[in-house]
Amino acid sequence: MILYIRASKTNETALIERAQTHPKPLYYQADFLKQQLDIYLQKNQLIYVAQINPNEFVRWVFPRLLEHRKPKYKAIAKKYGYTIDSEDLYQCKNADEVFELIYGAMN
Repeated sequence: MILYIRASKTNETALIERAQTHPKPLYYQADFLKQQLDIYLQKNQLIYVAQINPNEFVRWVFPRLLEHRKPKYKAIAKKYGYTIDSEDLYQCKNADEVFELIYGAMN
């Protein structure tokens, strides 16, 4: 089962802050990465990719990656799965409440 946990603005902010304070390697689609690298190079007046600080790039690109992925996640969930909201999930106190939330999304 595919379950899309749609993040609230508050949760998105927390995700972005976490990515900026603790950057980690991520997967990027080739077209998206090329476009973002070009923007980053120009914005930072760099000539080639080897000049980029990887952690700084991840901090910069993560909010863009999140926005890029949201419509894709939504479309996948609409066609193949279900969607729940992160705020609803965070209100769950135990596994049974999580299952009830998921069951509600399925109906």
